[in-house]
Amino acid sequence: MAIASINPATGEKLKEFPAFDDSEIEKRLKRAERAFTQYRRESFAQRAELMMAAASLLEQEKDKLARTITLEMGKLFRAAQDEIVKCARACRFYAENAERFLEDDVVQTDAARSYVRYQPLGPVLAIMPWNFPFWQVFRFAAPVLMGVRRREVKSGAPRRGRSKRACSSSAEATHLSSCRVQILRTR
Repeated sequence: MAIASINPATGEKLKEFPAFDDSEIEKRLKRAERAFTQYRRESFAQRAELMMAAASLLEQEKDKLARTITLEMGKLFRAAQDEIVKCARACRFYAENAERFLEDDVVQTDAARSYVRYQPLGPVLAIMPWNFPFWQVFRFAAPVLMGVRRREVKSGAPRRGRSKRACSSSAEATHLSSCRVQILRTR
């Protein structure tokens, strides 16, 4: 079954995307795992550089991306532009602050040294609504992109083309994975 992007104002089918079969899904999950093992070793400085590049690309493509949101959702153009700007701000915020957020937190225990450490888990799949097509992706992805990085995003309402566009046009150079919290104690 194909996934269609439809203009809500006119009902016009703008584009159709093939749905992934089980084989394609497995292939992409394996690719995400391979990417995770490579990208988890990149420094915060390298990740921040990519996140800043994503912010710049969003700003450069703001009007084009806003037109897509307006065409596919019927959102007012100015509101769509504001959404893109908000995404760029989030990218910059996490590029500038993620390293500090993810520093080990020393905690008091009876051990010689105890601390909380944030460590990568692996690829994460996010299924989310699309009332804010770019913001939904970036509010989730920007902090995680800086943690370690591999992203797979699936729309909770797969009738639009925004999922692919939001990921590929704005942050293709970055990847996503999640972090887990681990309490480490040493004696």
